[in-house]
Amino acid sequence: MLDAYRDLIDELVSTPSEVQGLVRAAGGDPSAVAAIRALHAREVAIHDRMLLMLKRQGAVLPPLAAAVGDGAEDAAVALAGFESARGEVVSLLMNLTLKDWERSAIQDEGHEVTIADEVETHIEHQEEQVDRLRAVGGRS
Repeated sequence: MLDAYRDLIDELVSTPSEVQGLVRAAGGDPSAVAAIRALHAREVAIHDRMLLMLKRQGAVLPPLAAAVGDGAEDAAVALAGFESARGEVVSLLMNLTLKDWERSAIQDEGHEVTIADEVETHIEHQEEQVDRLRAVGGRS
């Protein structure tokens, strides 16, 4: 189980470097900035949801709305925000106990979800945004 959690963290740690390269390839395209803003907003939302799960077992989580970010128009600013938020998420995850990974809460749809589930779903969302960046930069 511990190896699976480490793999999730490794996946999160490796993404910012890939995103940096894709942003450079996209050359400031507005679609790339929108994808980075979405990554940043989702990162902040996931961090807040995990903190709530750690604070209150069985908490009802706020919905994950279609996040669009803070309105940063510059790719470098948006990327810096994403990287900072990603650092917060990774730091939080690295300090979890095995028991913490299984802490649960209730999603807005009424389903129970654990922190591990949240991270797996978050990585899937991240992959969708990275695919958007690849398409913008012509590296599908």
